Amino acid sequence: MFSPFIFLTTALSPSVWLSITLACCVVGVPLRALPGTVVDDPSALKLGTWSSQRQKNGYVGSGYRVSDDPKASIDYVIQAPADGEFQLRMIYSADAKWADSVCVGVDYRGVVRTRMVSQQKPATDGYYKAIGRYKMQRGESLKVRMHRPRGGKMYADAMQLIGVTPPPPSPQSKS
Repeated sequence: MFSPFIFLTTALSPSVWLSITLACCVVGVPLRALPGTVVDDPSALKLGTWSSQRQKNGYVGSGYRVSDDPKASIDYVIQAPADGEFQLRMIYSADAKWADSVCVGVDYRGVVRTRMVSQQKPATDGYYKAIGRYKMQRGESLKVRMHRPRGGKMYADAMQLIGVTPPPPSPQSKS
């Protein structure tokens, strides 16, 4: 039997599928529709009280998590699939009811750097916020922890690690 859903998910490029999904309906984006390595919220370690939800457009996989527990945090571990430079992205859907200040800490080779993200402001490219770039070796991991130091509900969906194409080498000056 012909299934339009199966046809769409296999016939369209990941970016076209994501654009259609975000534009038309409340539905999850399949993990395979996103490039790179993606760790979704069910695979993350959650501390504190979290609820599973599906009301916002463009969530990854089967839904996302929300917490207003002041002690809540969520930890993602994401591995490099190969040697290279990668961009770490936080996938979320902005909303005025989400926290205006979420702390995202990234442990890279034993050094933790933090960044504050307002989940009330739209993400950089519609569905993600670039957190940082990292030169990694195959199998090397980034450990990412999200928590909120102030009020508001924290939204947690997925983290994405995507390869970065290096810029072309600059021409050598002749002497």
